[in-house]
Amino acid sequence: MSLFNQRKSRNRATVNHMGAPAYHYPDEYRLVSVLLTSFVQDSYYRSADQGMADLEAALARVDAQFAAKAAVYARRAFGMRSVSHLMAALLAERASETSWGASFYDQVVVRVDDMLEILAAYRQRYGDRRAPTNAMKKGFSRAFDRFDGYQLAKYRGEGKSVKLVDLVNLVRPVPTQKNAKALSELVAGTLRNQSTWESRISAAGQRTERAPEAKQEAWADLIREGKLGYMALLRNLRNLYEAKLSKQDFRKVIDQVADERAVRRSRQFPFRFLSAYGELTKLKGPRKKGILFERDDSRRLDQLLEALEKAVNVSVKNLPLLGGKTLILTDNSGSMRGDAGGGSAVSALSRRTTADIANLFAVLYWTRAYNTYVGLFGDRLINGEMDRTRGVFENFRTLNRQAQSCGGATETGIFDAFERLIEQREMVDRIVIFSDLQIGKGCRWYTGDGRRGGDFNKLYEAYRKINPEVKVFSVDLRGYGTTVFRVGEYKLAGWSEKIFDIMERCERDPKALITEIRSLEW
Repeated sequence: MSLFNQRKSRNRATVNHMGAPAYHYPDEYRLVSVLLTSFVQDSYYRSADQGMADLEAALARVDAQFAAKAAVYARRAFGMRSVSHLMAALLAERASETSWGASFYDQVVVRVDDMLEILAAYRQRYGDRRAPTNAMKKGFSRAFDRFDGYQLAKYRGEGKSVKLVDLVNLVRPVPTQKNAKALSELVAGTLRNQSTWESRISAAGQRTERAPEAKQEAWADLIREGKLGYMALLRNLRNLYEAKLSKQDFRKVIDQVADERAVRRSRQFPFRFLSAYGELTKLKGPRKKGILFERDDSRRLDQLLEALEKAVNVSVKNLPLLGGKTLILTDNSGSMRGDAGGGSAVSALSRRTTADIANLFAVLYWTRAYNTYVGLFGDRLINGEMDRTRGVFENFRTLNRQAQSCGGATETGIFDAFERLIEQREMVDRIVIFSDLQIGKGCRWYTGDGRRGGDFNKLYEAYRKINPEVKVFSVDLRGYGTTVFRVGEYKLAGWSEKIFDIMERCERDPKALITEIRSLEW
C-alpha cells in the first residue's frame, strides 16, 4: 500500500495567509496542530482571539473523545498548558455524561492550578454562574488525591477570579492522609504557602535592613533543601549566580542543572534551555556599568553554561537516528522571526521566536546524525555552516547569525531548495521542513520562464517523480491550519524534541501522531 499517494479529497484547497495555494489539514491533524503549537496568544498572522476561534472550530469537527485524548496528550507529552485548559473547558458539555469524562478531567490535570485555569476558562466561556459538570467535578476530585499540602498551599490562587478554596467547595474532594490537614486549613482560611520558593524569596526581600543578605541566604536554603523545581531553577540561574553561594551550594546548582533524570522529568521545551543560556551569556565579557561583583565569577559562569550544554545534550542523546540522508529546511522568513509585520515570540514571557525553535531543532538533529544537511530559507536559501567540534548553543548562534541574511519573504528560498534537488537529482531519504507553512506564491521572475509555476506543489511533485520514495515531514510550528503540500507528506506539529520520535514512528505508520493520541487509555 502506498504511504504517500493518498486521496486528494482529504486536503481541501484553500489559500494561506500569504494568499498562496494551500490545503486544509484533515480535521484531526488541524486540531492537533493548534494544540501542540499554541500558548493562546497573538502570533504573526493570527490574534489570540482568532486562535481560540480556530481551536473551537477545529474541535467541532472531530470526535469528542479524540479531542479529549489530544488535550491530555498536549498537556502530558508536550507540556502545553493554556491551550489544554481551553480545550478542557470547551469540551465540558460533550464530555458530560460519558463513560470517559471523569477520567479525562483527572488525566488532563498535572498541577493543582490546572484545575483552577480550566474552571476559569469554563466560566469565561459559559458565564460565572454556570456550575461545573459532573464529569469535571468527579475528575477534579480524583486529581486532588495526587496533591499534598505543599502543592495545595503553592497554588491557592489568592487574588484570582477562581481560588482553590472555591474549587474545593464546588468539588468536595475526599481528604487523604497527605492532604487532609491542608484542605481543612484551606477552607478555614489559614493555609499559607510559606514554603514555596516564591514566598521565601519575597519574605527575605521584605527585611529592609539586610534584604540582599537575606535573599542570598534564602536562595542557599532552597538549594540545600531541594525546594527549587527544574523550571524555577532555569528561570533563576542568574539570581543563583549572583547570590554568592558557597562552593558546595553552587556545586549542587551545577549538578541539578545537568542531571539527566531531572531534565527528563522536567519536560522542558528545548528552547527553555536556549533562553537560560542566552540570559547568562549577557553576563559574559567586560563588567557592565551598574553590575558589580566583589570577586571574579567568570569560572562560575562558565560552569553554569557548561551545565546547560550538558542538559540540552540530554535531548540530543535521546533523539532517534533515522538512517540515510536527511535534509532539514528551516523557515527564517519574517513571519517566523518577527518583523515590522508582527511578532513571532513563542510566548508573552519569552524573547525566543518560532524561527529559534526551527533552528534549534535543526542543530539538535544535525548534532545527532552525521549525514544531515541544513538549509535556511527565506527570500533566499543559505547553506547552514556548523562545526562538529562546537556545542549545541555555539552552533545555534552560528546558524542564527547566518539566518539573518535569509531575507523576510518565504517563497524564493524553499523554491530554490527543491529546484537544486531536481537539478542535481539528489536522492535524499527524508526532507524535514520546520515552518509556519505560509509559503507565498513564488517570485514573478521565476513564474514566466518555464522553470517553475506559481504553485509550490508543482515543484514538489516534480521532485517526487525523481525520488518517489522520499519521506517529507512538514512540522507546523504555528498551527495556522493549512499546509502547502497537496499530498504525500507527514503532517506533524509541536515544540518538543519528541517530534523526532514521532518521525521515526511515522516511517512505519504514516499517521503515527494521530495513532499515538488515539491509543491513550482512560
